[in-house]
Amino acid sequence: MKRPLLSTFLLFLCFNSGFAEPQFDNPAQLRATEILEPELLVGPNHKVADIVKNDGYLNHYVVESKWGELKVPSTPLLRKRILEFNSIAEMKKLKGSKEFKSGVKNAGKRVVSGGKEVVTHPRRAVKNVGKGIGGIFSSIGHAVKRDGDPHGDTEGSAVQRLSGFSKAKRQYAKRFEVDPYSRNQYLQDELADISKAGYWGGTATSVGLGAVGGLAVTVASRAEFFKELIYSNSPGNLRKYNRKKLKKMGVSKDVVDLFIRNKNYTITGQTALVTALDSMRKTKNKKDFVKFAVLPDSPELARFRTLQAQLYSGYHQNQQTIKKFEHFGEYSCARTKDRSLLVAAPVDRLLWTPTLSQYIKTLDQAIEAIDPSSKKLLWVTGTVSPLASKKIKELGWNIETNTLQRMKAGAKS
Repeated sequence: MKRPLLSTFLLFLCFNSGFAEPQFDNPAQLRATEILEPELLVGPNHKVADIVKNDGYLNHYVVESKWGELKVPSTPLLRKRILEFNSIAEMKKLKGSKEFKSGVKNAGKRVVSGGKEVVTHPRRAVKNVGKGIGGIFSSIGHAVKRDGDPHGDTEGSAVQRLSGFSKAKRQYAKRFEVDPYSRNQYLQDELADISKAGYWGGTATSVGLGAVGGLAVTVASRAEFFKELIYSNSPGNLRKYNRKKLKKMGVSKDVVDLFIRNKNYTITGQTALVTALDSMRKTKNKKDFVKFAVLPDSPELARFRTLQAQLYSGYHQNQQTIKKFEHFGEYSCARTKDRSLLVAAPVDRLLWTPTLSQYIKTLDQAIEAIDPSSKKLLWVTGTVSPLASKKIKELGWNIETNTLQRMKAGAKS
């Protein structure tokens, strides 16, 4: 009798261990063909590799293009890169036009006479610029004197900033609606190449080719204002703008300095974050969010904070008013008009990992200690694994997924 009972007990253990709920999700390996729309998967100028890795938060794509391969972390960034590749193709068409070729020819004549003076005597070259161009070179003196802030890696060389070449580059970026400070090196190379003829040769930017896009504006609130801000101002002037707006929000000078000098942000990303917060006119304590925005130690985390600010702005404009930001332990949450606590999570697919478990439990304990009656809402731009959904809901959180599409739809209506 003992042997059958023992066998039954062992069988029971094996059965339950095989079907027991796992403690955490394993890092996921996805297939692009199963998670991407057809236009993202493949296009005239790109193809996404089928194997996609997820680190618990973001999908990591490998994109093959006519000009080389790129590793792209996150789906919103993938969309931007694809638009940039399409823009590169349009720039190639422009370079084949008669107007552009004429500009290159003129550039060869002018570089010898003008370029040398810019390199050797930048102040004198600036002084010789015609008076009639108004504010185009208004930031030159500022660039010579320096403003104490480091220039970003995508802002061009000192000579380019001093000569006005960067202005021409921004004009071409505007023409093709791309980010002039993108970290896509293939785009940067093409922009620099096409801008040389435009600057030295006087080639116009209004050649009849289609604008493709690529300047990332996640939430359409104030989108046109933001674009014009980026295209019309030098990086130095954008830093001045950001400092002024942050100071108006009550952010301390030390925190402003840390944010402005964090080179994990591009100047586009910094300005997008500041503009998003500034658009939340009636929201109090925005300085609390900025304290966390100074901390990113990687471009990926910097993009996360920028997108998070844009999501809060979109929620504020299209869902309900965000009254203020509140501090809970080590984290910041948004308090909505109905007194819910909102956390915006710009992730592709959220997995239940040890890191997420620690984060959500620590935040939850801090909320419970201060305001246990609060309704808690997690807004996710992508999807959530079944295990993560179960664990988070057990802590009393409501989860809404695929919120980015809702934000865009609300902004268009």
